[in-house]
Amino acid sequence: MKKTLIVDGYNVIFAVADLRRHIPKNLLAAREGVTSLCHLFKSKRRDIEDVIVVFDGRKNEEVLHEKATPTTTHIYTTAKEDADRRIFKLVREAEDPAALLVVSSDRGVYDRAKTWGAEVLTAHELIKYVTVKSNPAGGSTASASEKKIHPRTAEIITKEYKDFLGL
Repeated sequence: MKKTLIVDGYNVIFAVADLRRHIPKNLLAAREGVTSLCHLFKSKRRDIEDVIVVFDGRKNEEVLHEKATPTTTHIYTTAKEDADRRIFKLVREAEDPAALLVVSSDRGVYDRAKTWGAEVLTAHELIKYVTVKSNPAGGSTASASEKKIHPRTAEIITKEYKDFLGL
């Protein structure tokens, strides 16, 4: 069964030191990093068809903003609906919640999505999956306590993202 990957964007950014460091100076780079990570996960997992990354939007925006590419939809919520609530809505309204894979380390998001029938992963489990699957020796090259993407994985993500953009 093909699945839709739904990612709590800022939750993943704050879980990954290599992405979190971009926040003060270049939030767009951090967001693009999440997208690249999702595409790398999708290429390793092979059962992911669509990717939806949900970000909390600006407090003064009154309309839901969605940005879509052929393989990814970015949703920026409004002041009236944070990312968690939007993810809840996506899972609750899904025709088949079992066809969803939700990534969030937020306990409320994780537990509700799981209760409603979606497959769930924490942000760290997503990182570990990508890191382990990217290491030819089959072992993790970064300890779980570091909560960082291995430099080789970061290179792979960057290369795949540049290829995706046609750069």
